[in-house]
Amino acid sequence: MTTTLLLLRDVSKQLLALTDEVKQMSLDLTALTAAVNQEVTVEKSAVVLIQALAAEVANNAGDPAAVQALAAQITASANALAMAVASSNGAPVPLGPSNTVSNT
Repeated sequence: MTTTLLLLRDVSKQLLALTDEVKQMSLDLTALTAAVNQEVTVEKSAVVLIQALAAEVANNAGDPAAVQALAAQITASANALAMAVASSNGAPVPLGPSNTVSNT
């Protein structure tokens, strides 16, 4: 074979390899975009939950029993969120009795 044909064969192999890499990068980008969209949705949901709980606490400020019940609800929600986050990236860190919200 001539040198030109050998060079063309080499260039062709390199182009095929680059094409495969571009396809993989496209798949990776699609997966990353989906993961980011899911994170944004979860974060927005958490914000809505926290805002609703804050409003409930404000509306029940004069009722210690209601505030304590809301504190328990906040703790349960925080634990659920911690477990969800941990399931995707590490060990859960639930709120314990020393870390719970109090009405004092």
